[in-house]
Amino acid sequence: MTGRFARATALSKSKCGSRNDGGASPDEELDLACACGRPACGEHVLITVETYLRVHADPDRFVVFPGHADRSTTAVLERGPVYEVVRAVSAGRTSS
Repeated sequence: MTGRFARATALSKSKCGSRNDGGASPDEELDLACACGRPACGEHVLITVETYLRVHADPDRFVVFPGHADRSTTAVLERGPVYEVVRAVSAGRTSS
């Protein structure tokens, strides 16, 4: 994972994590910044709290706007109506 990509992912996760501290219900939607790592990206994704918690249970998974996954560093694991769940992959590691 590139440094810029890692920083964007960490920032996205830290901002998103604080949004659920208020006791949101599992079906409440979160409006999150795309975690693609592109400097000019201003896209947002909508996912439920339940999906967010499931996705981020694995620190290598995150949510991006559809089509924003960098196929050289990530693998798309799931496609939602307005988001894609991706996993960071490194050379020699397969997506699963």
